[in-house]
Amino acid sequence: MEQISGTKLIEENLELEHAAVIDVGCGDGWICRFLAEKGAHATGIEVSPKQLAHARSIPAVADEHYMQGIAEDLPVRSGTADVVLFYNSLHHVDAMGLPWALKEAARVLKHGGILYISEPMAEGAYFELSGQWNDPQVTSLPMKSLAEGLPDVLKTPLKMIQSILTPGKRKTEPAAQPHPPEEPETP
Repeated sequence: MEQISGTKLIEENLELEHAAVIDVGCGDGWICRFLAEKGAHATGIEVSPKQLAHARSIPAVADEHYMQGIAEDLPVRSGTADVVLFYNSLHHVDAMGLPWALKEAARVLKHGGILYISEPMAEGAYFELSGQWNDPQVTSLPMKSLAEGLPDVLKTPLKMIQSILTPGKRKTEPAAQPHPPEEPETP
């Protein structure tokens, strides 16, 4: 199977120009900087004060900023994000918090917004070595149990994500919106 970088998949599947993107679990902010370079209004959310300080210490490349917060209680207004991104971070949310994190993602997304999840596969030499602190069943829990507490508004994006991640298949056209944008009411 062809190896594709995570940033290339993001570029191929998301319209980033002028998009409001929330990077949940942003770490040192490298994805936020990538998103901002591509024209997004990027907001990184990070729980670790040390990681947050590091992200803020690096000069901004474009429209990016960082906030302390957790996936289960995002410090973002409702209905303001075009994309909520969990890039190698959703597996850090414990099983009890997973439904809350997904509901928070749904809350901050605009109607027709996209939930984008990229998680490492819980297999290979690294995961065998790290098995003593990363239980593969726990690490793979987010993608396996995602649909269990998933708000209805996110079920179509989940199917799109699964189709992108299916081995041997790759989505190359931009991801379809789960719902057409609402038309403004006319008086």
